[in-house]
Formats: sequence, structure tokens, C-alpha cells
Amino acid sequence: MSSFSDDDLTWLLGLLESEDLLEIEVGEADWSVRVSRASGPTALGYVFPPDSVASVDAQAQELPQDVVPLLAPMMGTFYRGPSPESPPYVEEGGHVERGDVVGLIEAMKVFNEIEAPVSGQVLKILVHNGESVQADQRLMLIRVGRPED
Repeated sequence: MSSFSDDDLTWLLGLLESEDLLEIEVGEADWSVRVSRASGPTALGYVFPPDSVASVDAQAQELPQDVVPLLAPMMGTFYRGPSPESPPYVEEGGHVERGDVVGLIEAMKVFNEIEAPVSGQVLKILVHNGESVQADQRLMLIRVGRPED
């Protein structure tokens, strides 16, 4: 397959649905497409060169055992708050509980809430508001546990 057409995309989406799959990825040397199902409507991955995938892999550096990365569950645009006028869901240094909404990713004009995977302190926010992100890209680093009193 030397190019990817709308018919190919329709076929992949149909396969995702008919086989009840969570994700499909196809590609060649210079491109790939990932289609994945979010917790709700289907989210579509974008065509991207392999170099951009390597940049996500470069983040795979080791972290201390008590630090957990929050990874983007899909590709899209990351937003720190529910609207441009609203304050961000979290700030660096703030405490989050597992399941707290910490951001949004817009994909295919659908806003998907991003929840904290653990309870702890937000050490670092790694992406800017309105920045494009890839699936599995680190968004934040969270130190597990309760803040010191």
C-alpha cells in the first residue's frame, strides 16, 4: 500500500468496529496510521512520519520509582483547562487524586477528559496548552503519595 485513501480509512474503521478491536495500526517505512477506540467515541490517529515516533520513544528515560508519567491516550490537541477563560485543572506542585481530570485532548472535534492515573503531587507539566500530542506521549509527571504536612 503506497498511499492511504479515505476508502482505506473507512475500511479500517469498519474493521475496528466489526472485530471489536481497541486499536489498529498500519504503515510503511515513511508513514503510519493508528486508529484507536477511546472510552466513548472512536478516536482517529493521524498520519505521521517515523521520526516523530522516535521523539516519543526518546522520552522513555527512567524515572524514580515513585514518579509516574501521565501518558496521552490518543493523538490530538492537549488543553490544560475546560475553556480558554477557565483556570487549568492542575498546576505544578498541586495534588491530584486518582481519577481527577487533569486535562483534555481534542481529537476529531471530540474533547476527551484525561484523568490522573494515580494520587500524588504534579511534579512537572511537560506540554503546553494547545500543543499537539501523540499517543503515549508524556503529558505530566506525578509523584505518588500524599503531600507532606
